[in-house]
Amino acid sequence: MSDPTTPASWGIQLSKLWLLCGQGFPVDVKQIALEVTKQKFSDPIGIIKGHNISGIDGMLSRRSRGDWCISFDETVKIQGRINFTLGHEFGHYLLHRLYKSE
Repeated sequence: MSDPTTPASWGIQLSKLWLLCGQGFPVDVKQIALEVTKQKFSDPIGIIKGHNISGIDGMLSRRSRGDWCISFDETVKIQGRINFTLGHEFGHYLLHRLYKSE
């Protein structure tokens, strides 16, 4: 079975997996991103951490070891906003990480 190709289809698949594992809401995006990518991909998300870069809510970056890092503005204290940012960057990972810049 191939991986989803749209944001909606990824969201549906990951929501079903989350509920199948007996989890409820709110969704722990950090746990999903770390665990699912470790199980499914050779270039997983290896770390999710806060950063202190003014004006940048979140960022997805490839690390020299070949895995990925999601970082988010550590000054944000609202968990829902952090989860939104993590989900947004996780979406970039799922949909765009294999594209090469020209």
